[in-house]
Amino acid sequence: MILCEKNRRATIPRLKFPSDVPSLSTLKLEEAFHVFIPADEWDERLASGMYAVNLGACPGGWTYQLVKRSMMVHAVDNGTMAQSLMDTGQVTHHAADGFRFEPPRNNITWLVCDMVEKPAREANLMADCLVKGWCREVIFNLKLPMKKRYEEVTQNLALLSERLSENGINYELRARQLYHDREEVTVHARRIWGAVPGRRDER
Repeated sequence: MILCEKNRRATIPRLKFPSDVPSLSTLKLEEAFHVFIPADEWDERLASGMYAVNLGACPGGWTYQLVKRSMMVHAVDNGTMAQSLMDTGQVTHHAADGFRFEPPRNNITWLVCDMVEKPAREANLMADCLVKGWCREVIFNLKLPMKKRYEEVTQNLALLSERLSENGINYELRARQLYHDREEVTVHARRIWGAVPGRRDER
């Protein structure tokens, strides 16, 4: 299922920029959680103790949101992570290329990505992560070109959808231009259980 949504001003979450966060980008992921994850599912799908991977993590804006929810995070980036996040004991920093990184464990729930890269390459990377069963849910951004933005979005959503379908994966796929990320389109994809609608795919 693919849903591509336009931003609706009436539903913009009122978000406050935390004083201790290392990057303004943190609001992009926080808004994405509000938009893509129903409030009554937060306790299950954004639970304390989950494992997550953040590609393109430095200095830690998106990692902050995961740490705030008491997740254990593998932060992947050749840059420097904010010391305040490292001091939590919840973050393992991997100085590595996000396109070559493989999670060191097989129980990753979330993979989030805010790398500056061509949309097609990033969509293929997210497809790889879901097809290989490295995670259950992904959130990532499509960095849009100056021209033919709609075509770029639809083409890459179709690419991701095709990759998942041809590998027999049942999924939900949504995309939206967020208030706090108006120059990009944010995408959420989730593996779901084939036999029971709504149940997560544990493979």
